[in-house]
Amino acid sequence: MRIAIDARFYGEAGPGRYVSQLLLNLEALDFENEYTVYLKKSNFDDYKPTNRNFKKKLANFHWYSLAEQLIFPLMLYGGNFDLVHFTQINVPLMYFRSFVVTVHDVILHEFSTERGSILSRILYRFKNISYHLVFLKDVFLSRIIIVPSQSTRDDLLKYYGVDKKKIVVTYESVDHYPSGKASPQNAVFDKYRIKSPYILCLGSFYPHKNTRRLVEAFLSLKNQGLFGGQLVLIGKESPFSQMLRNFVEVRGIRGVIFPGFLHPKGYLPDDEVETIVSRAFLYVQPALKEGFGIPPVEAMALGVPVAVSDISCLKEMCLEAAIYFDPESVEDIVNQLKLVIENGELRKELIAKGYENIKRFSWRRMAQETLNAYRC
Repeated sequence: MRIAIDARFYGEAGPGRYVSQLLLNLEALDFENEYTVYLKKSNFDDYKPTNRNFKKKLANFHWYSLAEQLIFPLMLYGGNFDLVHFTQINVPLMYFRSFVVTVHDVILHEFSTERGSILSRILYRFKNISYHLVFLKDVFLSRIIIVPSQSTRDDLLKYYGVDKKKIVVTYESVDHYPSGKASPQNAVFDKYRIKSPYILCLGSFYPHKNTRRLVEAFLSLKNQGLFGGQLVLIGKESPFSQMLRNFVEVRGIRGVIFPGFLHPKGYLPDDEVETIVSRAFLYVQPALKEGFGIPPVEAMALGVPVAVSDISCLKEMCLEAAIYFDPESVEDIVNQLKLVIENGELRKELIAKGYENIKRFSWRRMAQETLNAYRC
């Protein structure tokens, strides 16, 4: 087969990690099919194929842009591919040949990002309508829908009632940790004003991430004398992170660190993130909704105890290797974190269970299952 992969997210956070690992492992598995990998100018030089069946091509169209909708499909038609894999939901509406699509989550079906958008209300609503139109095409015209969890599969069945046989679950994974590429601890801590011990949360600051309630729980822990360390919130600088930072400043909450605001790019490189995660006293994921939830699993791989929301996706990913709390109750977040803070044996138990839990996940297996889906 002649297969195209839309890899324009290559190297980006979130789906970019998925795309890079998919390509890396497909190259190690498939020496039969021919692949054309489409990349943006910003990441074109970063991808260096090692399998001669993989060729790269420039498709410098921004995600969710008019050029993506009008010009990109013409490029794909010109390639005369047997199959195109769109690794994110932004499938051009004008592309009608055989394709598979990866749906990472359906979060925007339940949580609006309008409050933090720089778009006018009219433009935001137009964008939201376009999102749902594209999603309808993804669901009903794709050959196969690839999802990272049973939870996301269940969401698609709930919202669209698609044929179960059409949805393929391919668990994502974490990179090999420790990688040996982590930055020196002292340099990173000095750079971002971090001091041990600290509670850590990693991810975006969108409303569904529920980070504000974690900040409120942290304040309660400090006021009760239960935790005297810091709360480190690693995420890309954005309107949402600025709103949360303003909340912290208005409330006068001390000890909350936003490393993204201290880096010129607004986000941290992987080697620094690994250093900060590996030294955390506790990793917390307070999200109201997730598609997979890589950060808690990464924390487990680095020997950090984990506490997460009692939601279906995170329960699926963490099993018995985490402490669970009601994400809508600051009081319950405080109570569950208190258990881990005060109980050293529980911390050791969570770390041991975390090491066992991560054995369930493999990027190589994900790529093999994706390749099987191509052949369906």
